[in-house]
Formats: sequence, C-alpha cells, structure tokens
Amino acid sequence: MKKVIIVRLEDSGKQTIGHLSVFDGKEKLMEAKTLELPDKNNARSISCIPRGTYLCKPYSSKNYPNHYEVKNVPNRSHILFHEGNFNHNTEGCILMGKSFKDLNRDGELDVTSSVPTFEKFNGHLDRETFLLQII
Repeated sequence: MKKVIIVRLEDSGKQTIGHLSVFDGKEKLMEAKTLELPDKNNARSISCIPRGTYLCKPYSSKNYPNHYEVKNVPNRSHILFHEGNFNHNTEGCILMGKSFKDLNRDGELDVTSSVPTFEKFNGHLDRETFLLQII
C-alpha cells in the first residue's frame, strides 16, 4: 500500500502550510506543498484535521470526480484531497500545489499549480487506497 506523509510546517492562525511526499515502499514518487485550514481543535469547516494516521480511499462525486477521501477522522466526514490555491478554497480538506506563493497578495502563502499537481498525485496513486500520516 502506498503512503502519503504530510509534514505540517507552519500554522499562521489563518491557515496551515505543509510538505507532502508520496511513497511506494521506500521509493519517493513525488513531493508537493499543502494548504489546510488552521488547527482549531478539529472544529468542522474551520479547522484542519488532527495529526495522525488515516486510511484514504478513492472518492467521486459530481463536484469532485476522481478524488480521495480521508476516512475515520473523529467527528468529521467528507475530508478530501482536492484542487485549490487559496485557504478559502477549503472547509477542512487538503489542497496541494507545486510551490508556495502569495498569489492574491493577502499576506498568506497560497499553493501554485494546484490542478497539474493534483493530476500528478492521482497518477501516482492510481485510484488505490493509501495510508496518510500527518505529522
């Protein structure tokens, strides 16, 4: 089973930025930057999820085809990996991009190239269940 590790780097109180790595065994397949909400004790729609280890499964809906859902998050559901560049693009989900840059000049770092980064992520995970570790 492939493994995704997110190392959270900084919580500004408005958002949390991190570094994501995808592994197949010991082989690192890709790296990306992550953008999540700040840590507000796992409060629904305003907080990132707690650090820990989770199972992630393929998820598809009309709005989010070919995505992944983080399962068994205490008191939360529908936590997805999906595209988005800004902290207002998430209500608790995990966004990813190629690099950090303040795209909208609000003083907070955003993630760049979210769509191609997410497509690369999907390509490596190939619609398989994977293990997520957030540290």
